[in-house]
Amino acid sequence: MRPRMFVTRKDGVPLAMAVVDCCGDTAAFLYGATADDALPTRAGYALQWAVLCHLSRDPAMRWYALGGAGSATCPLHQFKRGLVGKAGVILHERPRMSSPAANTRR
Repeated sequence: MRPRMFVTRKDGVPLAMAVVDCCGDTAAFLYGATADDALPTRAGYALQWAVLCHLSRDPAMRWYALGGAGSATCPLHQFKRGLVGKAGVILHERPRMSSPAANTRR
């Protein structure tokens, strides 16, 4: 077990934080919080993106579990619904944009 804490800040002021535990090929979201003032900025989404980017650099990491959310009024349920996530595997190759010209054989 090696829990990690991630924090997003603006002008040095913490907006959102997450504690993520990594074990084997799975990272699990343990705790998180967003300052009330930061909710309109969607700092939690930016933070989760930063966590995913960090995890994608570890070749052993394949899964990121956000955990369950029982009720539709649960903040985690609302967050996950807004994230519109789907089950999948963390890719270790960053997505690349390609142009039609890049796919042309010479």
